[in-house]
Amino acid sequence: AVSHAGMLIVLESTTYPGTTEEILVPRICQAGLQPGEDVFIAFSPERIDPGNKEYGVKNTPKVVGGFTEACREVACAYYATIAEQVVPVSTARTAEMVKLLENTFRAVNIGLVNEMA
Repeated sequence: AVSHAGMLIVLESTTYPGTTEEILVPRICQAGLQPGEDVFIAFSPERIDPGNKEYGVKNTPKVVGGFTEACREVACAYYATIAEQVVPVSTARTAEMVKLLENTFRAVNIGLVNEMA
């Protein structure tokens, strides 16, 4: 991966809590860059429903967690230019957990409805 000073790097893919901290950050540090100073690292899960035309990127709240507070602030500022509502959370790990919990909630409800059908 190519990274340079001033870059904002955001992971949006669904993953396990800790991926940003355990996988992404060490690779950035190996490149000699300091997260929160040289580069800004965050996790912001993709939350739109591709089949739903009523809710898209602009009007779906954007959850954002940074590796550091500075990372979160930069990522929130970026997403504020795209989304109507940005929801900052304490850490990237917290944002990763939000996505996992949201997916679990959805899967449980689908399973329950299927059982009742």
